Amino acid sequence: MIASLPGPRELRAIAYAIMIHEDFNRPPIVRGVERLLGPKLVHTFGLMQVSSSRPLDDRESVRLGLQRLEESFAGLPDKVRNENWHYWSQRVLAEFNRDDQYISQVQGITRDLLRRVLPPRTVLSDTSESCLATLPVFSPRPCRTK
Repeated sequence: MIASLPGPRELRAIAYAIMIHEDFNRPPIVRGVERLLGPKLVHTFGLMQVSSSRPLDDRESVRLGLQRLEESFAGLPDKVRNENWHYWSQRVLAEFNRDDQYISQVQGITRDLLRRVLPPRTVLSDTSESCLATLPVFSPRPCRTK
């Protein structure tokens, strides 16, 4: 689902970061109880904590959350979209939760994902140890022989 999200890789990292943050703060058992309580007592549902008038399971909340991210990013002026991701992500994240602490925490997770898990693909000309020493720890085989 996330791999098909259009836009820059930073937007996909933000989607993962929201899910990590929300899963940590609302584990599956809590989300299950929220679904049972329904919309009279709970206003956001599922893994991405999407506002809804009906209970949502995790899969549906991710689908709706990704749609919301895509629309939010697409709605940004071109000038803003061309800025550093940290700048435009504040606006995108505010669509989910306007709390400054939430935005800061999700940006921190996003930054870690971008550095350690989703590094840009690097194509180098050799597989020498000097090549491998320059790669991030989780980089999936980006060195290539000539």
